[in-house]
Amino acid sequence: MNEDELRSEAKMVDILNQFEHILESDPHIDEVGFVHPSQFFKLNEKAGHSLPSSDSSADRNSVFWNKDHKLGISTQVLLPLYKASKDAFMTANRQFKELNSTSDVSGAENSLCTSLSLDDSIESAVMKHSRALLLLSCDFGTAWHSRKLVVLEKHKLSALLDELLLSALVLSYSPKSEYAWGHRKWVIKSISEKCSTLPEIVTKESELVEKIAERSKMNYRAWNHRCWLVSYMTREQLLHELKRSRNWANLHVADHSCFHYRSQLMLKILEDRCCEQEISSSGYSVEIYLLWKDELDWDEMLIKRYIGREALWLHRRFLSLFWIKHFLADHTGLSSHGKQKTSMNDDFSVFMDNELHLLHSCSIIPDNSFDDYQAQAMHSATYMLWLIKQIPDSCRIELQGKLKTEHLKALLNKACPERLSVIFSPLALEKIPISRYVTSTFNTYAHIVKGCCIIWIAEYQNCLAKNCVNNLHATTAQLKLTSHSPHTSAAVSCRVCISSNGRNSSRNLTKVMVSAETKPTHLPNYDIKETHLIKILSRSCKAGQFNESLYFLELMVNKGYKPDVILCTKLIKGFFNSRNIEKAIRVMQILEKYGEPDLFSYNALISGFCKANRIESANKVLDRMRSQGFSPDVVTYNIMIGSLCSRGKLGLAMKVMDQLVKDNCRPTVITYTILIEATIVDGGIDEAMKLLDEDAIKRA
Repeated sequence: MNEDELRSEAKMVDILNQFEHILESDPHIDEVGFVHPSQFFKLNEKAGHSLPSSDSSADRNSVFWNKDHKLGISTQVLLPLYKASKDAFMTANRQFKELNSTSDVSGAENSLCTSLSLDDSIESAVMKHSRALLLLSCDFGTAWHSRKLVVLEKHKLSALLDELLLSALVLSYSPKSEYAWGHRKWVIKSISEKCSTLPEIVTKESELVEKIAERSKMNYRAWNHRCWLVSYMTREQLLHELKRSRNWANLHVADHSCFHYRSQLMLKILEDRCCEQEISSSGYSVEIYLLWKDELDWDEMLIKRYIGREALWLHRRFLSLFWIKHFLADHTGLSSHGKQKTSMNDDFSVFMDNELHLLHSCSIIPDNSFDDYQAQAMHSATYMLWLIKQIPDSCRIELQGKLKTEHLKALLNKACPERLSVIFSPLALEKIPISRYVTSTFNTYAHIVKGCCIIWIAEYQNCLAKNCVNNLHATTAQLKLTSHSPHTSAAVSCRVCISSNGRNSSRNLTKVMVSAETKPTHLPNYDIKETHLIKILSRSCKAGQFNESLYFLELMVNKGYKPDVILCTKLIKGFFNSRNIEKAIRVMQILEKYGEPDLFSYNALISGFCKANRIESANKVLDRMRSQGFSPDVVTYNIMIGSLCSRGKLGLAMKVMDQLVKDNCRPTVITYTILIEATIVDGGIDEAMKLLDEDAIKRA
């Protein structure tokens, strides 16, 4: 190491010492930020700092800024400062492990003495350097783990509280750090075993999550942590949180995380009341009844105020499901007083009538409306059809009758107003004289299928649409018997066309277009690219919903559609990345059986098997690939070579290299780089030089 490097290293160590000194001198720092060097002069000027009188203070003011418990770090020194803090931490951590191993070997008699005589300077060094390191790299898991070990050695509540301060400081610049949230959970669990002030800590923790959620939108880790806190809350805290979170939800109606948190609070209140043996069933039911009714009224108010917000409808599903199961399914547990029981039963009827009224009001789409009204109608329709399935059969018939006259009629009025009178009575269509109304019959069935599928509802789509197709097949058979003209024998072919509707284009409405053809009674197959349904699958893949995409893929294949090779390749990669190998294999089986796999799809499958250390399976795919007429390219071989080299199988990798040459593939720089690195690791410097020379010759 030359003199310049030594001087640079010494300078970084000095900066690290300054950094750690600032953290120790101001233990109440609550926010960390990374600042461009050009902004330090303005910060110092606003803070009223005088010009520094020494070089050391000048360096400090150009690297760190600390005022009002806020800390700014220059982006210019982040990398060297990280390296210095990492080296210092690893050295201290190694010494700490050596002390622990010494205490383990010393025996049971001296174990206590050894643990008590641990060098405090080493422990403090681990804590000091790990704190600096985590403020620069929040996902350094070894540092978090080492801090846990030191805290366990100390057995002090103050040490646990310090960990809460540090993790909060980390979350100030990295609010979605999984390690930081996990560390806070560990601290709170440890505190709960030895601290009587846990309710106060839980309250502050909930407030911290709310502040972070305000700054960091869609922070699911933060909300998940807040839901986890519910199990540690007292009854008073649960009610207080339920009240506080309502104010936040009023301002963030599109964020479902807060509504999910409210549902967890309500369930915990219910659970606590169920565990209380002293309270009567009457008191329990009335209290929960009033709580849920208030939440339902509030949710309805938000739905009418904020048009087209799906989170509000999802929260209403939770509320309605509990309402039905608790106040309808268990009449005996409602109340010990007959009048109250009858009142609550009547309230259920009022509840269902109110839901129908809400459905009707939300299904009205003004002529000059925005897309929000269409989204509102769709959400209300899917909610009501979901609600029908949740209630008992004894109440379902009456509700379905009301639903048809008050909801579906209004909802489908815009889709096909000329056929509205027959949409809700498909059985009446069978009575139409076939010889007189052939054309009218086919058009009527077309509008029924279209009307039932204009909203994305599986119940009506599967029931009425299939009924129409079956009736059409029966109609065709009867036409063949009654007509001598070949042109009167018509069959119906249904083509599913997905059209985007509403602001959220992933919420698609299904439309079925019916056209007459002269083919026999079977449904023809259509290429998936001819429809817009692939958009749903593509968006599911981008959102990481691979199971949902596979479901739609199998559904379309069963209906005779041809799978798209690009989509299937994305699914294969997605399932391998999520370590779901069996479903990745299933996608390839579908593609090979019903579609046309290409080189890229086979490469994705081979790459997945190699990453999963299933080399034999990758070789089988390679053989199957050749049998299908596909010649492996250099990418295929690079995948195989890289996988073998990463597992120390250099000999097999060289054999694959020979096969690459035999197949007239040209090795690339990537190929040689993989082999050279593996050869060096294996200790063959001379062989690596030969490969390097060979690469130079090939490129020349």
